[in-house]
Amino acid sequence: MTIIGGALPITLQLALYATLISLFVAIPIGIVAALNENGWIDLVATSGSLLGLAIPNFWLGIVLMILFAVKFQFFPPSGYVSLGEDPIDHFRHMVLPSATLAAWMVVPLIRYLRSELIRVLKKDYIRTARMKGLTELLVVGKHAMRNSLIPFITQLGMLIGEQVGGTIVIEQVFAIPGMGRTALSAVFAREYQIVMGVVLVLAMGFILINLVVDIVYVFLDPRIRIGK
Repeated sequence: MTIIGGALPITLQLALYATLISLFVAIPIGIVAALNENGWIDLVATSGSLLGLAIPNFWLGIVLMILFAVKFQFFPPSGYVSLGEDPIDHFRHMVLPSATLAAWMVVPLIRYLRSELIRVLKKDYIRTARMKGLTELLVVGKHAMRNSLIPFITQLGMLIGEQVGGTIVIEQVFAIPGMGRTALSAVFAREYQIVMGVVLVLAMGFILINLVVDIVYVFLDPRIRIGK
């Protein structure tokens, strides 16, 4: 369990960075695609999403490593440096694996936010808000996005849970000593206790993520509170 305890923070850091990158990319693209339904921006976004679904994560990680680590030497190709040891070097080591893992999340998040936002923008209360003279920024940001975020957060919670399991391949590709690589090494070494410990921790993490999602629901929509 000491091995798992040491690998867990690394995996959580990787999952956190990947989630932040995916949200930073998916939310603006999803909003712009929804506001330009059937336009060229929407076509590019949806076509790019379909292309992203067809690209395996491990292949993308190798391509990013060859391109940005070997050819241009912007980032280290592999390894891990702790945040306390050297913050700058830590982020340089985490950029490529985080971006690779985020690419898997960005595609469904863009498609889901786009479809939900398009559905909400056609509601009567959105038309009423526009007729009142509210700016498009206020209509989309305050009214449409708030009602679109509840199903979006549900999808995000499920993806984060699956993402933690997806770190097994990414950590192996970039030689990151996280839980994914620990589990894979334990499988080959037939260390079944470590494997069971990793599975237990991942299952508990998935349950915790769903609990956090339920709590976020309350802040997004007070009507979900019991008795309201």
